[in-house]
Amino acid sequence: MSQGRLARAAAGMVVVSLLSKVLGFGRETVIAAQLGATAAGDAFKVASFIPMMLFNIIAAALGNTFIPLLTELETSRGEKELNRYVANVTNSITVIALVFAGLGMLLNPWLVKLIAPGFKAETYQLTVELVYWLMPCIVLLGFIGLTTGYLNFRHVFARPLLGGVVFNIIIIAGLILLVPWLGVQGAVLALLLAYGGQVLYQLAVAIRYGFRFRPVLDWREPYLKRMLKLAVPVIIGTAVWTVSTLVDRIFASSLAEGSISALDYAARLNSFALGLFVSAIASVYFPTLSRAGAARDWGAFNDHLLRAININIYIILPMAVGLLVLAQPIVRLLFERGAFDSRATAMTAEALAFLSLGLLAFALREIFSRAFYSLQDTLTPLTNGIMTVLLNVGLNAILVRLMGLSGIALATSLASNLMILYLGWRLKGKAPRLSYRPVWIAAGKGVVAVLAMALAVKGCDLLLARWGSQHWGLVLRVGLDIVLGAGVYFLALWWLKVTELQELLSWAGKKLKISFLKV
Repeated sequence: MSQGRLARAAAGMVVVSLLSKVLGFGRETVIAAQLGATAAGDAFKVASFIPMMLFNIIAAALGNTFIPLLTELETSRGEKELNRYVANVTNSITVIALVFAGLGMLLNPWLVKLIAPGFKAETYQLTVELVYWLMPCIVLLGFIGLTTGYLNFRHVFARPLLGGVVFNIIIIAGLILLVPWLGVQGAVLALLLAYGGQVLYQLAVAIRYGFRFRPVLDWREPYLKRMLKLAVPVIIGTAVWTVSTLVDRIFASSLAEGSISALDYAARLNSFALGLFVSAIASVYFPTLSRAGAARDWGAFNDHLLRAININIYIILPMAVGLLVLAQPIVRLLFERGAFDSRATAMTAEALAFLSLGLLAFALREIFSRAFYSLQDTLTPLTNGIMTVLLNVGLNAILVRLMGLSGIALATSLASNLMILYLGWRLKGKAPRLSYRPVWIAAGKGVVAVLAMALAVKGCDLLLARWGSQHWGLVLRVGLDIVLGAGVYFLALWWLKVTELQELLSWAGKKLKISFLKV
């Protein structure tokens, strides 16, 4: 795809992602209002995390090895063999997901004890009960990941993201209707219904673009064997990253009640930018990087990679600084109602501020990892992940004693920032003639622009703080802060003559006039 088509595809994804993320915040607001930072809220967070943890191991392996091999198959074997391979992978992943779900149910009591060793007996028993209900989600999530990868290979990017919109609409309705009636068990039922609805939607879209079920299950198929072989380091690497999240929750479970929920809400806010922009950029550029890597066209590979990195820098830096400066009013605006009180706001805002320090590193890790996967190198991201987790564990052990919940968030950010430098250095050895000079220039200009933005936003927020404490005043306060910050930031980029500015503006301008659901 050309740079123009890539930009339009990413623009379409950003629009749909924005809608999905807004609904996602609505979902989290409903959960926060009804469950809050309480024992029941902690139980639901841990129970929904366990099947997601097991699914992520499958999804990462599938998403990062599926597309490069589809690209190779399309070129060497043709459409008929490609379709047979897709059917074989679908059936194989379903079997693997069923095995994971069975193991998860068998090991459930020990998993809960491992993830939340600090839970009181009643919270522990409730969590175990909820996990049994949620384990079938692994099979549903596996199918969602498979169809998303297939559609991205077909250069269909925005439509799979609408599955997230379907999911959020169903779960919000379910939470409102079921939680007052069934309590936290109603939240579990709403989650199951939402995943089921997303599966039906994505199946319909995938069938429209050529996806078909076939009774094929051949574990000896050469490309499936290659995919599974490539997937082993990805699976281990994802498990390692999951261990990092696990370690954070283990440390948090030993702190005050509600710490796990506060850390989770902060992480969700921090990941908003990642889900909105980074996933869009990475998903759009991944097939293109895979094709350039397969052809050993290093000029195109390096050009697309550097463009993706620079766009990330200019988008993520202001979001990270905005979350740092406005952590308290943002958390109050989004979550402080019902069972989510001022204490929960303070805990969440504190964790959010320290997590925002690692936001750019989280974003670049996604881009760098996809670059390695496009070259069918799954081992380097694995070693990077192991080193990051070991560093995170060590920093957690030190900082949680000094800073409590904030220490957990800071440890995660510090470890990610240090290890992204290592990952970038290793990529230089894989891609001939790759130079990061344009990246350092972009980072320097971005830092200057966000410093100007931060001063303007902080000054504005201090002026508005007196009358912006109630709901509508808080909406106006945060809204004006964001508008002023965005204006100062883009003016600074224009003054610094940033060449990517036009492309950034095009995402919000005339290029959004396309029918983005077709990209």
